[in-house]
Amino acid sequence: MGQNGHMNDLGTILCKHCGEVIDTVDTDNVVTFYSSCKNDHCNELNSEVLFNDSEG
Repeated sequence: MGQNGHMNDLGTILCKHCGEVIDTVDTDNVVTFYSSCKNDHCNELNSEVLFNDSEG
């Protein structure tokens, strides 16, 4: 069963930094989405990426 209580969720949300499964979502196909988890280290990495992208 997925973390949000659904049994047949085909979509998975992974942390783009550490690979932790953040959640699953109900989708029609197998899909992987990437986001950032709430781990302090991953939040720091995400902030660095956003800062570097904004510098142009």
